[in-house]
Amino acid sequence: MMNRYVNARTAGVLLLSLLLLLLTGCARSPVLLESTKASLTPQTELTEVPFFAQTEYQCGPATLAMVLNHEGVEASLDELIPQVFLPGRDGSVQPEMLATVRRYERLAIPIRGTMDALLTHLEAGNPVVVMQNLALPAFPMWHYAVAIGYDLPDETLLLRSGEIERHR
Repeated sequence: MMNRYVNARTAGVLLLSLLLLLLTGCARSPVLLESTKASLTPQTELTEVPFFAQTEYQCGPATLAMVLNHEGVEASLDELIPQVFLPGRDGSVQPEMLATVRRYERLAIPIRGTMDALLTHLEAGNPVVVMQNLALPAFPMWHYAVAIGYDLPDETLLLRSGEIERHR
C-alpha cells in the first residue's frame, strides 16, 4: 500500500517538473535586430508623458488618459472610464479603446508587434500603448500599459503601468 503512494508522489513530482520545464520553454526574450540596435540611442525616456494611476480593472482608461493628455487633449480618467470600461468584462477591449481615441479626434496607429517597431516609435518621441499578458498563455490576464522608454544596456523597457509611474 505504501509503495503505491510513493509511486504516485514520484509521478506527481515528475509531472510537475515536466510542466515547469515546458512552461519555461514558452518564455523567451523578444529579439532585437542588430541593425535596429545599432541605429537606436542607448536610452530614451519620455518623461513628459503624464501618469494616471489606475484603480482596479481601469488600465484601459488610464492608458488612454496618459496618451491623450500627452497629445494635448484634456481627458480625465473619470470621463474616459464610462467610454471604454465594460463592467461585464472587468476591463476594456480594443474596439472601445480605438473608438474613444477617434472621439477625441485622434488616430491610433497599430504598429508591428516587434521590439524593433516599439523601440523605434519610442525613440521618435511617441509613447506606445502596449497590451501585456501578465499570466500564462492558457490562462491570460490582459493588461494595458504605456511604454515610455527603454534602456538598451540594461535590456529594460520603461512603462507607466497600474499604480507604478516608472515601472522597469
